[in-house]
Amino acid sequence: MQGRIAMYSLIQKRKAIAIMVIVTFSTLSIISAPVHATMINTVEIFKQNQNDLSSKSINTFLDRSEVQ
Repeated sequence: MQGRIAMYSLIQKRKAIAIMVIVTFSTLSIISAPVHATMINTVEIFKQNQNDLSSKSINTFLDRSEVQ
């Protein structure tokens, strides 16, 4: 009889631990902010490429021996 009581107590402890783990992970997944990717507009990419090209052309001009 005492063995059954000990087994029942062990099962209850396992259930309590399992419930605590589930609640903890659920709470953490709700609290943590989800990550979302944003769409980048084509105009923004074009402007960035234009800025890069402008910088490259200026650097190329300044690297010339006549300018130095």
